[in-house]
Amino acid sequence: MKKLFFMIFTMLLLAGCYSNSGVYENQPAASDNSQAIPSAPAQIAPTEPAQNTASVVSAPVQEVIEKEIKIKGFAFDPKTLTVNAGTTVTWTNEDSAPHNIQSDFFNSKTMSKGGSVSFKFDKAGTYSYICGIHPSMKGTVVVQ
Repeated sequence: MKKLFFMIFTMLLLAGCYSNSGVYENQPAASDNSQAIPSAPAQIAPTEPAQNTASVVSAPVQEVIEKEIKIKGFAFDPKTLTVNAGTTVTWTNEDSAPHNIQSDFFNSKTMSKGGSVSFKFDKAGTYSYICGIHPSMKGTVVVQ
């Protein structure tokens, strides 16, 4: 959402900054050696927004849904997490020991304390996983 806002803001800023400032009416020709001072600056018509600006602004914003599973005390918290399809789940290691996520759907890097990994669940189903370093640590994500 922040990136979209920044892109729209930048586009509008750039569109408003472009003008013919410094161009005067009745400027002497390049071959004219007179020291005539230009009269008044030309009237500059307001710039119109880029044609695609309206479509960017009116584009529907897709909500990002995220859930977190904490790894602490050599366990996943919560052990079972129920989410809707399209949700991104992030595992964060709060233990001093390294951990990872291994499953049929996702295998992560090893996480040190404070590290995290994420996976987006797009399809309904029940997804079981373990810590590959400590196989007694088990968890489940249920996607509706």
